[in-house]
Amino acid sequence: MKKNYWPVAIVGIILFGVLIISVGVVIAIKNPAIDEEMYGGKKRDIDERINSILQEQNEFESSAKAFLQMGEENLVLQTPYRIKAPKKSFVPPKFALPLSLRLEIQSPIYIHSVKLIITSFMQDVPDSNPIAFSTKNGQIYTPDSSLAFAKDGRYKLRFEIQYSQNRDTPPTKTAYFEQEIFYASNAAHAN
Repeated sequence: MKKNYWPVAIVGIILFGVLIISVGVVIAIKNPAIDEEMYGGKKRDIDERINSILQEQNEFESSAKAFLQMGEENLVLQTPYRIKAPKKSFVPPKFALPLSLRLEIQSPIYIHSVKLIITSFMQDVPDSNPIAFSTKNGQIYTPDSSLAFAKDGRYKLRFEIQYSQNRDTPPTKTAYFEQEIFYASNAAHAN
């Protein structure tokens, strides 16, 4: 009678599968997935309250229009929830100073704060700390500190605007806008 190796092969395949699964679990435990901060909270929190976020966004957009002024360009800011994915031929506008946010307020709302977070598409460049914006006339908001970019490349400017219906009410609502830009350090920047 010939010796049959099938039972040994089946046991070997099962043990190999258990080993691969064990290695995968160890790697997952040592390197957990990071729930990145987006638009005021973790992705899971955003998913849970997306309806209220969209309602606040719609309310703000019905009361005001947001424009990004970069040098001579005047770009309409888009809400991140309604932006369609850019075509492959999409070229973001070149970054230029001075940079400001212009709000055309059409119905009574009070802006409590405007913050900017600069997000890089490069993994080795971390997101910036929030940069506060201030205003002198209630329409044009400028950064309180200088904008710094780690290196040349594509970036996303994410604006967070906290507002309420009047000055006496604490900021209870938040609107978000974003714009992709291309930063090149060799371009002439004037502040």
